[in-house]
Amino acid sequence: MENSISFWPNPVNNNLNITAKDFGFSNDVSVSIYDMMGKEILKVSDFNDPNALSVDVSSLSNGVYIVNLTDGQQTINKRIIKE
Repeated sequence: MENSISFWPNPVNNNLNITAKDFGFSNDVSVSIYDMMGKEILKVSDFNDPNALSVDVSSLSNGVYIVNLTDGQQTINKRIIKE
């Protein structure tokens, strides 16, 4: 399943895009972004299209973050770099 999920661009400047290929998320999808200390920095759960998500990360400082994507049934974690 993880191979069908794309997080791009990475490194990211303004908008992190998450797309699901050959896989559908439920409408309960949410994205949380954590710093490397495990503190939740940002959470978004209001998306128009759960299969083509975009998260504005422009307010984050440059660094490495963990993105947690969940739809209530499954969870995917990916590391991203904010430039």
